[in-house]
Amino acid sequence: MLLHFKNLKRANLIAYGLVVLFSLGFGSVGSSKTLPDTVSSESAREINGNIVPAEPSQALVNVKLAGVDTDGNGVRDEVDRAIARSYGKKASEYKAAIEYAAKTQTVLGHSALSEAQAQAVIFKELEAYECLKSQVGRETARIIAAEVELRTYHPRSRSLEANRVRQTAGVHVLPDTGTGSCNKK
Repeated sequence: MLLHFKNLKRANLIAYGLVVLFSLGFGSVGSSKTLPDTVSSESAREINGNIVPAEPSQALVNVKLAGVDTDGNGVRDEVDRAIARSYGKKASEYKAAIEYAAKTQTVLGHSALSEAQAQAVIFKELEAYECLKSQVGRETARIIAAEVELRTYHPRSRSLEANRVRQTAGVHVLPDTGTGSCNKK
């Protein structure tokens, strides 16, 4: 996989537009699924058979860069819920998407990083993508990764933070490393 970080402004605008479409319920990237899928009436804490955190208030969602993660799984609550809506009907996709989201989330919330530390964070994200591919296949991984990244790096402040980490790492193109290990934290 090659990740190109050229033309970040255009990529951020596209990402923001897609996130807005997702939040309005126009479905997930590359999928015929529509939002919302089956949601129980119990404070909407179960989506497609998966227990998820309650919908966080908008005031809390953007209070800190890392967002709100009430269940401690490493995934912001609103991203957790979106993954359950989009991929919750198929256990393998749901599990893989949550694991990928948790690794992707680690790009956010770092204070001043050295170049080596930033590179380690970025390569951990790449490794998580390779793991995702090995679990669900290349095409499904591409679709899941696109949606997870759009949701994880929204709003703009989170996108800018991710870009800052990438710039600190000096990353412009990451090589395809083959199959990633799914057991590393």
